[in-house]
Amino acid sequence: MSYYAGSQLAQVHLPLGFWPSMVLLGLVWAGVFPLLQWLAARAPGPSAR
Repeated sequence: MSYYAGSQLAQVHLPLGFWPSMVLLGLVWAGVFPLLQWLAARAPGPSAR
């Protein structure tokens, strides 16, 4: 929903319209976030566990 707020406040353009853009962003983050978690778990350095 922050993307929607940004589109209203800062005149950011959602090129596909509201719902298609939100679904696409949700799908992208659904793939990116687990990948980043996986990479963080394998990064050298102090463990946060």
